[in-house]
Amino acid sequence: MSKYLPKEDQVYFSPFKKEEVLVRLGDILEPEKMVRIRFFGLGRRSGKFYEGSINNDSFEMKRIIGYKNSFIPKISGNVENTLGGSLIHVKMRLHVFVMIFMIVWMSLVGIAALICTLVLIIGGRFNPFLLIPIGMFLFGYLLTLGAFKYESARTKEDLKQIFEATIE
Repeated sequence: MSKYLPKEDQVYFSPFKKEEVLVRLGDILEPEKMVRIRFFGLGRRSGKFYEGSINNDSFEMKRIIGYKNSFIPKISGNVENTLGGSLIHVKMRLHVFVMIFMIVWMSLVGIAALICTLVLIIGGRFNPFLLIPIGMFLFGYLLTLGAFKYESARTKEDLKQIFEATIE
Protein backbone atom coordinates (compact mmCIF):
# COMPACT_ATOMS: atom_id res chain seq x y z
CA MET A 1 0.00 0.00 0.00
CA SER A 2 2.83 2.41 0.81
CA LYS A 3 4.08 2.27 -2.78
CA TYR A 4 0.92 4.23 -3.67
CA LEU A 5 1.61 6.88 -1.01
CA PRO A 6 4.34 9.56 -0.86
CA LYS A 7 6.35 7.88 1.91
CA GLU A 8 9.27 5.48 2.12
CA ASP A 9 10.64 3.39 4.97
CA GLN A 10 13.99 1.77 4.28
CA VAL A 11 16.53 -0.16 6.33
CA TYR A 12 20.14 -0.29 5.15
CA PHE A 13 22.82 -2.65 6.42
CA SER A 14 26.29 -1.12 6.27
CA PRO A 15 29.52 -2.98 7.01
CA PHE A 16 30.73 0.13 8.87
CA LYS A 17 30.19 0.82 12.55
CA LYS A 18 27.80 3.55 13.64
CA GLU A 19 30.56 6.13 14.14
CA GLU A 20 31.88 5.67 10.58
CA VAL A 21 28.37 5.86 9.13
CA LEU A 22 27.76 9.16 10.95
CA VAL A 23 31.11 10.53 9.72
CA ARG A 24 30.23 9.57 6.13
CA LEU A 25 26.84 11.20 6.55
CA GLY A 26 28.46 14.35 7.93
CA ASP A 27 30.71 14.49 4.86
CA ILE A 28 27.71 14.95 2.53
CA LEU A 29 25.68 17.32 4.74
CA GLU A 30 25.84 21.06 4.96
CA PRO A 31 23.83 23.11 7.47
CA GLU A 32 20.29 23.92 6.43
CA LYS A 33 19.79 27.42 5.03
CA MET A 34 16.60 29.46 5.33
CA VAL A 35 17.04 30.86 1.81
CA ARG A 36 18.91 28.99 -0.90
CA ILE A 37 19.57 30.11 -4.46
CA ARG A 38 18.15 27.32 -6.61
CA PHE A 39 19.47 27.67 -10.13
CA PHE A 40 21.05 24.57 -11.65
CA GLY A 41 23.15 23.69 -8.63
CA LEU A 42 24.01 27.21 -7.46
CA GLY A 43 23.89 27.57 -3.71
CA ARG A 44 25.51 24.22 -3.09
CA ARG A 45 28.95 23.94 -1.58
CA SER A 46 31.35 21.75 -3.46
CA GLY A 47 30.60 18.10 -2.83
CA LYS A 48 27.63 18.68 -0.53
CA PHE A 49 24.43 17.32 -2.03
CA TYR A 50 22.31 17.28 1.12
CA GLU A 51 21.47 19.75 3.86
CA GLY A 52 20.51 18.85 7.39
CA SER A 53 21.85 17.89 10.78
CA ILE A 54 23.05 14.96 12.87
CA ASN A 55 22.05 14.66 16.52
CA ASN A 56 23.62 11.77 18.43
CA ASP A 57 22.52 8.65 16.51
CA SER A 58 19.80 10.29 14.42
CA PHE A 59 19.75 12.61 11.43
CA GLU A 60 17.43 14.80 9.37
CA MET A 61 18.20 15.95 5.86
CA LYS A 62 16.96 16.70 2.37
CA ARG A 63 18.55 16.81 -1.06
CA ILE A 64 19.86 20.12 -2.39
CA ILE A 65 18.41 20.52 -5.86
CA GLY A 66 18.81 23.23 -8.48
CA TYR A 67 15.08 23.44 -9.16
CA LYS A 68 11.89 23.79 -7.14
CA ASN A 69 10.13 20.60 -6.05
CA SER A 70 7.72 21.03 -3.15
CA PHE A 71 7.33 17.25 -3.00
CA ILE A 72 10.99 16.54 -2.18
CA PRO A 73 11.25 14.05 0.70
CA LYS A 74 12.26 15.11 4.19
CA ILE A 75 14.59 12.35 5.30
CA SER A 76 15.01 11.27 8.89
CA GLY A 77 16.72 8.27 10.33
CA ASN A 78 18.79 6.70 13.04
CA VAL A 79 21.83 4.46 13.12
CA GLU A 80 22.42 1.48 15.40
CA ASN A 81 25.37 -0.87 15.78
CA THR A 82 24.87 -4.54 14.97
CA LEU A 83 27.15 -7.51 14.58
CA GLY A 84 29.35 -6.91 11.57
CA GLY A 85 28.27 -3.32 10.94
CA SER A 86 25.27 -1.10 11.49
CA LEU A 87 21.62 -0.71 10.57
CA ILE A 88 20.41 2.62 9.24
CA HIS A 89 16.65 3.13 9.54
CA VAL A 90 15.50 5.79 7.06
CA LYS A 91 12.08 7.43 6.71
CA MET A 92 11.18 9.72 3.84
CA ARG A 93 8.06 11.86 4.12
CA LEU A 94 6.52 14.95 2.56
CA HIS A 95 7.02 18.24 4.35
CA VAL A 96 4.15 18.66 6.84
CA PHE A 97 2.77 21.83 5.19
CA VAL A 98 2.80 20.22 1.75
CA MET A 99 1.06 17.16 3.17
CA ILE A 100 -1.66 19.26 4.84
CA PHE A 101 -2.20 21.32 1.68
CA MET A 102 -2.45 18.21 -0.51
CA ILE A 103 -4.85 16.47 1.89
CA VAL A 104 -7.16 19.50 1.89
CA TRP A 105 -6.87 20.03 -1.88
CA MET A 106 -7.32 16.33 -2.72
CA SER A 107 -10.31 16.09 -0.34
CA LEU A 108 -12.09 19.04 -1.94
CA VAL A 109 -11.36 17.90 -5.48
CA GLY A 110 -12.23 14.30 -4.51
CA ILE A 111 -15.64 15.37 -3.23
CA ALA A 112 -16.23 17.35 -6.44
CA ALA A 113 -15.12 14.33 -8.50
CA LEU A 114 -17.48 12.06 -6.57
CA ILE A 115 -20.40 14.44 -7.10
CA CYS A 116 -19.61 14.76 -10.80
CA THR A 117 -19.37 10.97 -11.14
CA LEU A 118 -22.77 10.58 -9.50
CA VAL A 119 -24.24 13.24 -11.82
CA LEU A 120 -22.76 11.39 -14.82
CA ILE A 121 -24.22 8.06 -13.67
CA ILE A 122 -27.64 9.32 -12.55
CA GLY A 123 -28.08 12.13 -15.10
CA GLY A 124 -28.06 9.89 -18.12
CA ARG A 125 -26.55 12.63 -20.30
CA PHE A 126 -22.82 12.94 -20.86
CA ASN A 127 -21.23 16.34 -20.18
CA PRO A 128 -17.43 16.45 -20.67
CA PHE A 129 -17.08 19.32 -18.16
CA LEU A 130 -18.04 16.87 -15.42
CA LEU A 131 -14.76 15.03 -16.04
CA ILE A 132 -12.65 18.05 -15.01
CA PRO A 133 -12.66 17.32 -11.22
CA ILE A 134 -11.79 13.67 -11.91
CA GLY A 135 -8.85 14.82 -14.06
CA MET A 136 -7.77 17.31 -11.40
CA PHE A 137 -7.81 14.59 -8.75
CA LEU A 138 -5.75 12.22 -10.89
CA PHE A 139 -3.32 15.01 -11.84
CA GLY A 140 -2.80 16.03 -8.18
CA TYR A 141 -2.24 12.45 -7.08
CA LEU A 142 0.13 11.56 -9.92
CA LEU A 143 2.08 14.83 -9.58
CA THR A 144 2.57 14.33 -5.84
CA LEU A 145 3.50 10.66 -6.08
CA GLY A 146 5.67 11.04 -9.18
CA ALA A 147 7.69 14.00 -7.90
CA PHE A 148 8.18 12.37 -4.48
CA LYS A 149 9.16 8.94 -5.86
CA TYR A 150 11.57 10.48 -8.38
CA GLU A 151 13.50 12.24 -5.61
CA SER A 152 13.26 9.33 -3.14
CA ALA A 153 14.70 6.90 -5.70
CA ARG A 154 17.73 9.16 -6.19
CA THR A 155 18.19 9.49 -2.43
CA LYS A 156 17.95 5.72 -1.88
CA GLU A 157 20.72 5.13 -4.41
CA ASP A 158 22.87 7.90 -2.91
CA LEU A 159 22.53 6.46 0.61
CA LYS A 160 23.27 2.96 -0.64
CA GLN A 161 26.54 4.21 -2.16
CA ILE A 162 27.53 6.46 0.76
CA PHE A 163 27.08 3.71 3.34
CA GLU A 164 28.26 0.95 0.97
CA ALA A 165 25.11 -0.72 2.17
CA THR A 166 22.62 -3.35 1.17
CA ILE A 167 18.90 -2.75 1.54
CA GLU A 168 17.27 -4.98 4.13
